[in-house]
Amino acid sequence: MPSIISVVGKSGSGKTKFITEIIPELKRRGYKIAVIKHDVHSQIDLPNKDTWRISKAGAKPVLIAGPKKMALLQDLDKELNLDELVDYCSDVDLVLTEGYKKENKPKIEVYSRGNLISGENELLAVISERKTNLPLPLRQVTDEVTVPRFSFREIKNIADLIEKKFLLTKRTKKDVKLMVNRQKVPLNFFVKDFISSIILGMIKSLKRLPKKTKKVELSIYR
Repeated sequence: MPSIISVVGKSGSGKTKFITEIIPELKRRGYKIAVIKHDVHSQIDLPNKDTWRISKAGAKPVLIAGPKKMALLQDLDKELNLDELVDYCSDVDLVLTEGYKKENKPKIEVYSRGNLISGENELLAVISERKTNLPLPLRQVTDEVTVPRFSFREIKNIADLIEKKFLLTKRTKKDVKLMVNRQKVPLNFFVKDFISSIILGMIKSLKRLPKKTKKVELSIYR
């Protein structure tokens, strides 16, 4: 199951702005990111649209599919919690949520005014337009460690924090190096994992090779 971080804050604080800025930075580092947005109004299936008519006719669920996107419309007897919703987010490294302040997940609070809405023991970080706007003190109840504070201009630093706490520990420790014409090609974590899985998977199917493989060298000449 991927890690979950909830991005919370008061209305108009900039939660969507932060999410749309942190996703490209994490993707650039090779991670797959999913987002779950909390919407109490559920204005997805709009009245008198085709999907609304089909749903009202009795189809449960309704799947909308095109060349590049798909969406699933399904009635619920009760609201699903985050752990249940994450089952719909397959093959990702991290799930960011917008909202879900009452769920017991690590939280990044986008601060705008007044008091924080998160308990300090569940805060991963606090973000504001300016660090000087943040309320004091910000300390975690459990171990008295100061909660990190960032401005919107420090997206890379926030990504470093997320990567260190939630993503790097899930990556394989196998090192993969790619050389083309004796020149080293930089690889992100996703590509390293992909190459390692494919090559080692093929090697395991071969006979008369050591059970434990410490190093593999592959040369392709064209």
